[in-house]
Amino acid sequence: YWAIITISTMGYGDVLPVTTTERVFSIGVALIGAVVFSYSMGNITSLISQTAGADVKFDEKLRFVEEWLDFRQLPPKIKRHVKGFLHQGWKRSGALFEERRLMAELPRDTRSQIRKQIFKLRQSMMITENPLMGIDQTYIFSSHFGEECMGDILTRLLPVTFEKGYELYKFGDYGEEAFLIESGEIEITTAPMKVQHRGFIAAGQPEALGVDVKVTYQKGQVFGVMSLFSDICMYRIGSAKVVTDHAELLILTKQDLEELGHEYPFVPAKFRELATLAEIDMKNKGLDTKLRQMKSGDNPFGMGELDLQITKLRNELRSKKKE
Repeated sequence: YWAIITISTMGYGDVLPVTTTERVFSIGVALIGAVVFSYSMGNITSLISQTAGADVKFDEKLRFVEEWLDFRQLPPKIKRHVKGFLHQGWKRSGALFEERRLMAELPRDTRSQIRKQIFKLRQSMMITENPLMGIDQTYIFSSHFGEECMGDILTRLLPVTFEKGYELYKFGDYGEEAFLIESGEIEITTAPMKVQHRGFIAAGQPEALGVDVKVTYQKGQVFGVMSLFSDICMYRIGSAKVVTDHAELLILTKQDLEELGHEYPFVPAKFRELATLAEIDMKNKGLDTKLRQMKSGDNPFGMGELDLQITKLRNELRSKKKE
């Protein structure tokens, strides 16, 4: 009796059992009360955990990453950068929920409805100009992609934030992603080295590109497209660096572009068109600064930014050919 009452934290109270029967009865009440209380508290704890399921899963993955960072004995600066990068990517995208694997298990019509809803929700959430759309609700990527396609792209874009001075890539790095700027500015400097644009850095006599060319990319613009296609330019032809206090970017990888091409073949075709024109322009006179610095608002035709860059670059190349 003494052990049960003490462990159950019931307390002895002012009225005590005297006979053996009374003590047995008190033990039974104490045990039932302890079980009911424990069961109730367990359910409450479970409900709280379920409401914060994403946070719990995030914390578990972050602890795993921290153990790996300690195992590799990486310096604190790299640890902060890795955890910050993953925090932004997991918290601001569907990667934490394995969204793409989940979508693949759903029926085709259901996937289509979800993608359209994702894009519509993104539109309604944007108070200012949508980085994925220009003024007058114009698609940045292309005016012909459609809501379902844009929703699929949104599930694949990885949102990241970099501070001023961070170098996204260097000249000669292997390229496997393109970037869309949500906010901030990126400065790209092409080196005065020669690049063999069919996928390799020239090993012999370089092909002159002239002096260093610095280009500033702004909100809503896409850069790094050439390296999405290994047959055009496998390696980076310049270096990219953040020049504002911070820059928020969306990353589209080469693998994602290839997967998008299975359902929407016009998407990689549009990016390849821009990459091909950029390659021709690079071989002629280098990057066209005025073209790359063009703002999304300068859109009299209602085209997307990707369409505008293709159109303007094509016109520039035609003018150069005529001259």
